[in-house]
Amino acid sequence: MAELELKLSRDVQTLQSQIESSLVNLPPSRATIYAQIHFADILLKNEQANKAKPVLDTALQQARTLKDQRAETYVLGYLGKFYDQQSNLSEAIALTQQALLLSQSQNSTGDTREITYLWQSQLGRLLREKGENKGAIAAYTAAYNTLQSLRSDLNANNRDVQFNFLQEVKPVYLELADLLLKSKLSERELNSLVVANPNINQAKYEQNQPKNPLEFARRVIESWQLAELDNFFQDPCSQETDVAVQIDHIDSQAAVIYPIIFKDRLEIIVSLPGKNLQQATIPISEEQINNTLDQLYDYLDNVTISNSARNILATANPDPEELKENIQAILPILGQLYNWLIQPIETQLNANQIKNLVFVMNGRLQRVPMAALYSNQQYLIEKYGIALVPSLQLIDTKLLKRKNLKVLAAGVSKQIQIQEEIFPALVNVPKELDEIKQAFPASQKLLNQEFTATTIQNELKSNFPVVHLATHGLFSSNPERNFIITGDGKSISINELSTLLKEQENNLELLVLSACETATGDERAMLGLAGTAVRSGARSTLATLWPVSDASTALLMGKFYQELKKPEVQKLSALRTAQLSQLESIRSQPLFKQLKSLPPHPYFWASYVLVGNWQ
Repeated sequence: MAELELKLSRDVQTLQSQIESSLVNLPPSRATIYAQIHFADILLKNEQANKAKPVLDTALQQARTLKDQRAETYVLGYLGKFYDQQSNLSEAIALTQQALLLSQSQNSTGDTREITYLWQSQLGRLLREKGENKGAIAAYTAAYNTLQSLRSDLNANNRDVQFNFLQEVKPVYLELADLLLKSKLSERELNSLVVANPNINQAKYEQNQPKNPLEFARRVIESWQLAELDNFFQDPCSQETDVAVQIDHIDSQAAVIYPIIFKDRLEIIVSLPGKNLQQATIPISEEQINNTLDQLYDYLDNVTISNSARNILATANPDPEELKENIQAILPILGQLYNWLIQPIETQLNANQIKNLVFVMNGRLQRVPMAALYSNQQYLIEKYGIALVPSLQLIDTKLLKRKNLKVLAAGVSKQIQIQEEIFPALVNVPKELDEIKQAFPASQKLLNQEFTATTIQNELKSNFPVVHLATHGLFSSNPERNFIITGDGKSISINELSTLLKEQENNLELLVLSACETATGDERAMLGLAGTAVRSGARSTLATLWPVSDASTALLMGKFYQELKKPEVQKLSALRTAQLSQLESIRSQPLFKQLKSLPPHPYFWASYVLVGNWQ
């Protein structure tokens, strides 16, 4: 091992020397300067600052000789990074300010916003390091305003330097929210920082200006969610209003919950009908939260863990003792998550007679089955209806029209092989489609060979408010690996599906994906699901976090649609009733007698999630 490490070290040194020689021999140009910046950045990340400084000095000299101010602002910004690494904050701040002023001065001759936000963000970070939190908030807010104005261009491919969402964009939103939640800024101070969105009515904007740091922090989190969706699909998913949406205007019995994980704590923002925003701070580290979330995932759905529920139940004859041990391990984790996410706000929920919980989630929290959080011998679904939204700003508040409701119900029951991958038969899909036809007689069924991209496109001309697809599919953080399987043995990408669904004359009310799953171990996979709902124009999407028995799904979907027939029942309530029915069925007839004294295992019923408008 020591010999290998020595060889690798020598190889790296040789490669560095070759790069240095190549850079020296290149003629001065913008491309040369950018190559030098990139090399210096690698050196800084590898803690070789002494080698980075001469490279940046040369790049700065060349930029000034060429009178290339765009290149010069990049070099100055990276010199700021160098001095920050050397713990010389004063020089780092001064150079970053120079870079910022230079980039802003070029806006009259060309759009430099994609450079400007970088140095605004860097200035915020440096001022925070220095302890100047008010100045840091101002700098981060400036970066936030720049990103908001850039939203439609965030993913353009003709940029000199490509956007890196996780490293460059996300920290702007997260750091600003972090500072705001700790700050005591007055309404006047806040309003001096926030720039109006030119896409919305000015009077409406002024009416909705944040009145306190908590309101502004909520708006920043909403914008972060939208920016992440845009980044995921490489184009803007929707128009952003940049105006706070009040839960009162949507559902007077719902609470919207924003859990935000910071390095040193968990923050929860709660929006209650008719009340100011509430805040709860839980002193728990990001590392501890993530470890707990990883444990839950391992026990539930991790295909690489032999005793995960998924693997135990995938066998022909599941071991009752293994399943018993599995749920006994899962329940304390679900109880811990309940204590972190619900218990701190439970008093307010009870006092306001809340019936529905709507979660705006990000990161690893997106793969948590919130319905299964556990306390006092009860799952959360037994107390509340539960929905997920990528952002409250994306909610279309129109109610589902139940009169003459019809469903385009398509499914694949046979085994399908696409290239090397085999998708097993879903033998209960015909029953699932029959249940839908029974609930809504005007519905149209497409089974196996009848279910193709072309038939879906043709049928949608008849304007179906609900589209139900009972077929294998996958959501992942790679948009190219988001697809559904059709009955002719082909796959439709989520982008293609979204385009098909959007061709309807009327907006899609509900998209149901009853046999799809989110990619194993992929914490950004839920973006695929959320983005599908947004891009297809669907007001709501009902899907599953992990694969569920098609027999179990057929029963649950049958109950869901029977409930959906009732004019007064919300989609969220219909799903809750269906899940509770499944819970009671398992409780009265457990899979094994060894499980009789334990609550029904979440794996059977908690996978179903409703994303978007829950009414």
